[in-house]
Amino acid sequence: MQHRKLPPKRDFYEMGIDKIFFIDIETVGESRHYEDLHPTHQELWRKKAENLMWYSKKYQNQHQQMIDKDAATDKNAIISDVYQKEAGIHSEFGKIVCISIGFLMKTPSDAPQSNTSQSNTSQSNAPQSNPPLPNNTPQSNNTAPSNTAFSLSFRVNSFYGTDEKEILNRFYDTLEKYSDYYLCAHNGFNFDFPFICRRSIIHHMSLPYTLQIIKKRPWDTYWLLDTMDLWQFNGRKNFTSLETLAHVLDFPSPKNITTHTKSSSIEEQSIEQKSTEQKIDGSAIHNLYYDEQDFETIRKYCERDCLAVAQIVLRLRELPTIKPDNVFSVIDKATAAADKGEVVEHPF
Repeated sequence: MQHRKLPPKRDFYEMGIDKIFFIDIETVGESRHYEDLHPTHQELWRKKAENLMWYSKKYQNQHQQMIDKDAATDKNAIISDVYQKEAGIHSEFGKIVCISIGFLMKTPSDAPQSNTSQSNTSQSNAPQSNPPLPNNTPQSNNTAPSNTAFSLSFRVNSFYGTDEKEILNRFYDTLEKYSDYYLCAHNGFNFDFPFICRRSIIHHMSLPYTLQIIKKRPWDTYWLLDTMDLWQFNGRKNFTSLETLAHVLDFPSPKNITTHTKSSSIEEQSIEQKSTEQKIDGSAIHNLYYDEQDFETIRKYCERDCLAVAQIVLRLRELPTIKPDNVFSVIDKATAAADKGEVVEHPF
């Protein structure tokens, strides 16, 4: 892929808040069951699982059963159980089933903003040459004028389905088209960014310039942001989950998913609408994907994480967080096609 224009190198506090893409990925094991793997891959996972059980406290009981020669234990059952719980976070044994990408849209405070389905439909029917900034006019620089009051809304788009390579292609098309945007994820340096890169190499795919990061120093990839790293404030604090930050920074948990009836017409729906709520975490994605084929819930979960990442950045910049009525996900009738294993793109 071509080397396109990069965002300007600026201090975090000077980055244009509406020039950041907030991303999140959802992953599962590459097969439904451990037993479905190629025999060589089964053996490789067995070794991986044994190492996981050896140094992970949560698998101490399973590890003891594995090494106890007298125990009447189905060791394959243990390995299979660990596979369903852990394979999705290891790029050599997992795959991406959803990538969500969101951005903040600035609107002058005195400009009317409608949340009706009719007005939103006209905006989302056709892909645009740029993400819809105020008046559809590209900004000449990366910061808003200091004397301009504005409100923020959040727009999010998702690529998902069973064809991982196609999901990555759609995502890379967006990165190439908007190469002057920063990329931000939670734990992105340790998970999202390297996972995406490794899966791409496995598929013999070329990486966009913004993700050609092998052996590059942090200051040479300034366009990549990680809210977990930002939260450390140059400290050496350990892992802080997205759910924990949502609680302490006082915005809704991304783990509470609201389910709705699927729409058969193109429209933008607020992620925050209330209906039936369920609380899920990343470990549930494997079953949602293979057992329930619930792409809708997977997409919503991924998009909620995107929103949470944006909320953290806003709090770190001492800006107001996004109100529920100003959060939109583009939904269209093609969503149902995902249930048949097709990638569905929700255009910005």
